[in-house]
Amino acid sequence: IPKETKTSSSSTTWQERMVNHYHSKLYKEYVLADFRRPPQVGMRWRTRSEVEQGKGHKTCGNKHCPSYQQPDTKQDYAVRENNQKLLRDYYQHPPPSSEARERCLLERLPNGVGLQDYEVNFAYEEGGQQKNELVKLRLCLRCAPLLFQTKGADRCLQARFARDKMGDP
Repeated sequence: IPKETKTSSSSTTWQERMVNHYHSKLYKEYVLADFRRPPQVGMRWRTRSEVEQGKGHKTCGNKHCPSYQQPDTKQDYAVRENNQKLLRDYYQHPPPSSEARERCLLERLPNGVGLQDYEVNFAYEEGGQQKNELVKLRLCLRCAPLLFQTKGADRCLQARFARDKMGDP
């Protein structure tokens, strides 16, 4: 990784400028998220070691997802095949009629399966300036609903589940 210099861009070659540009984007393309206090989402940039390990890019970007802690590179072929089969089964089901049914289907999937990129607005402060940037957050199917939770969603879901149980429309 190149050392950052304070020289003007005219004194560097185009290759050096391209490498500097690539490395400046490398750390700021994907973010890691913390969903411990829904609906608030804490986000941060990935560190150099996390970039090198592929965390948040090859694994789920939720810091508390088991797949984030243990990347699937050590999984054997049979486990990966089984995960792919479960994922195909999930996608072949008709769309669930309720959120509770969707959660039941998602709980059958192991963590880290079905990684998808989401583009989110990341508001942060750098050097005393407030900045906004569109960044990528990669989440597995089990963690993706956490991104879309709203403040009263759990209470509404519990009330709906109680109504469904009692047979009221």
